[in-house]
Amino acid sequence: HGRDSRQHAEYIRYRNAYNSLKRAAKKRHYDELFDEHRGDSKATWKVLKNLVKGNDKSDRCIDKLKVGDEFITEQQRIADSFADFFANIGPEQARNLASVPNPSPSARRIGARDVVDSVFLHPVTEDEIVRIIGSLKSKKSVGLDGISTRLIKILKPAIAAPLSLLVNRSFREGSFPNALKRSKTLPIFKKKEKYLMENYRPISLLPVISKVFEKAFCSRIVSFLTDFDVLCESQYGFRRKR
Repeated sequence: HGRDSRQHAEYIRYRNAYNSLKRAAKKRHYDELFDEHRGDSKATWKVLKNLVKGNDKSDRCIDKLKVGDEFITEQQRIADSFADFFANIGPEQARNLASVPNPSPSARRIGARDVVDSVFLHPVTEDEIVRIIGSLKSKKSVGLDGISTRLIKILKPAIAAPLSLLVNRSFREGSFPNALKRSKTLPIFKKKEKYLMENYRPISLLPVISKVFEKAFCSRIVSFLTDFDVLCESQYGFRRKR
């Protein structure tokens, strides 16, 4: 057992050394490519697309699906069937639930208080945008725009200024860009038979840029709710340090 432990420790050491060398070599490779294509935006975007593409497992295809008594294999029909299934599962579940009486107005307002002040969305700065992007989890998955978190983290010094302008315009106009509301919905297999739709759950991949807008807006709403003591003391969900 002692020998096995030493061999395992040696394996871990060499594996870690290999991974470190591989990451360093990959970084040098892309640094050289960026230097080579400096000033050529089309070529630079091509390099970036290749960099963030990686081994994204989210695009794995489902070979067949049972719809009614029929097995279908055409990818477009499979996608349409999942879209219809996920779009209707919520209303169907709601119809199956027993009716629950609405709480009385007084019960709904337990612990709440009236607030006459209005929310002021103070403008974001470039530094705040950089901090928000830095706080996002690095992921390779992409929405319909094809942009990953990893990509915008690489580009955050360059995109902070235009993003701050867009977020501030959204605040001023009270609108959210429609393009950032569109998501890519993926069926994620849970268990049992892979050909049954009910054995999948949907996840929606929104454009990563939308998360920057949302975090900037959220921080201001949370500050307002906290400063004016709007939330009930009994509310613990989705609150920090609770």
